Amino acid sequence: MLNLLIKNWEVEMKKVKLLLMTPLLMVFFFSTSVFAQTINIYSDGAMELEYYDAISKAAGVSSTNTLNDNTAHQALVRQLLRTPKAPALFKWWNYYKMTDLIEADLLEDITDLYDARVKSGDMPEGLKKTLGTVPFDGRVLALPVTVNTFVVFYNVKVFKKYGLEAPKTWEDLWHVAATLKANGVAPFGFPLVEQKLWAGGLMWTELLIRDDPETYDKLTIGEASFDHPSVVRATELWAKMNKWGYFYDHSIAWANNMKAFGEGKFAMFYVGDWNDGNILKAGIKPHEEYDMFVMPGKTEAGAKALILEVGPMMLGKNAPADKKAQAKKWVDYFMSTEGGNLFADVRQIPFPHRKVSGDKLNSVIRGVQNDVKEGKFEFYRRYFEGTPSELADHIGGELMVKIALNPDDWREILQEAKTFADNYWKQHGK
Repeated sequence: MLNLLIKNWEVEMKKVKLLLMTPLLMVFFFSTSVFAQTINIYSDGAMELEYYDAISKAAGVSSTNTLNDNTAHQALVRQLLRTPKAPALFKWWNYYKMTDLIEADLLEDITDLYDARVKSGDMPEGLKKTLGTVPFDGRVLALPVTVNTFVVFYNVKVFKKYGLEAPKTWEDLWHVAATLKANGVAPFGFPLVEQKLWAGGLMWTELLIRDDPETYDKLTIGEASFDHPSVVRATELWAKMNKWGYFYDHSIAWANNMKAFGEGKFAMFYVGDWNDGNILKAGIKPHEEYDMFVMPGKTEAGAKALILEVGPMMLGKNAPADKKAQAKKWVDYFMSTEGGNLFADVRQIPFPHRKVSGDKLNSVIRGVQNDVKEGKFEFYRRYFEGTPSELADHIGGELMVKIALNPDDWREILQEAKTFADNYWKQHGK
C-alpha cells in the first residue's frame, strides 16, 4: 500500500514538473527562428522571387511570396494595407504612386534604418528624395532596391546581317528602323497589350524626351498641356511608327517576348535595363547575340535625357508588429554590403549599394551605368510613377495603347488625353 502511494506521488510530481516546464518550453521554441513569424512578400515580378528568397535566407527571415500581375497586385495590396492583414513587405513604385498611401498613413517609416546605412557608407544619401513624399519631407518610406535607366537592347546578329550598327544620331536610328523593315524584320517589339498599365506609354514618352525633355517634365506635373507642339509631334510619331509596321505583334505575351527577340523576329527592345537579367536567363549571349544603346536625341537636350526608375519595396504600417520586425530585418540586411553583393549576384542588374563593385554587372549595361555615375545624363521620372496615377493609367496606359492599335485616330485620342488631363488638374490642382 505504501509503495502504491509513493508511486502515485511520483507520478503527480512528474505532472507538476511538466506543467511548470511547459511555459518555459514554449518561450524557448517560439523564440527560435523555426517558429519566427513568416512574412509574405507581395510582388508583380516573377523574376524577383529568386532574390527575395535569397535575401530572406541570408537574413534569417522566414518568407513566402504572393505573385500577381501588375493590375491585380496593385488592387490587392491597396485593399490589404488598410487592414490588420496588411503586407509586411511589398513591391511598389515611388513618386505619385506612393502619394495616396502616404496621405492615408499606410506606410512604415524606415528613416532610422536608411540613415544608419547612409552613415555606414552602404547606401547613397542622394536617393532619399525619391523615397517619400512629393515634394520630399525628409521621411524615408521606401527601400530603394533597383536604380534603373531605360535603354534599347538590340539583336547583334540581326544588325550584323544587314550591315547595321548601334545608332549614334536621331537620323541613324530611323535609318536602322527603315532598313530592318525593308528586310522583313520588325524594328521594335514589346508585349504592349498585356503590359499596358505600366508600359503603354513607354515609347511615347521616350520620343518626347528625345525631342523636348523640359516639356515632358512639365507635362507630368500639369505645367504643360497635351496640345503643346512637342507633345503633338511625339504622339504623331508614335502613331506613324505603328502605322508603318515598326512593331512586332503587340499582343505577344511577356513570357514569349525574350524568345522572339532572341530569334530575331524583332531587332530592338526599349525597356528598363533591369531586363538585362531576363535576357541572360533566356540564354542570349551578351555582345555576341545582344547588346544595348541609349536612344539618340533629336535635340541636344534630348541626347542628355534619360528616364530613371527607382524600384522600391515598402512596409505596411498596419501589419502585425512581429511581422514588421521581420520585414525590417530583411530590409536592413538588403542594405548591407553583403546583401548588395547577394542581390547583384542573383539579379545581375543595377543596384543602389555604394560598396558593391560595378564589375558585378554584365558588361552590356556596365557602360551606361558608368556614364550615369559620371553625370553624363539628366534624369527624368518615368511617366508611370512620375505623374498622378489617374493620368498614368488612363493616358500612359489605355490611350497610348489605343493609338498603337488605331494609329489613324491619334488626333482624336490625343484630344481625349488633353481633356482628361485638363479636368484632372482643374479638380486636383497642380
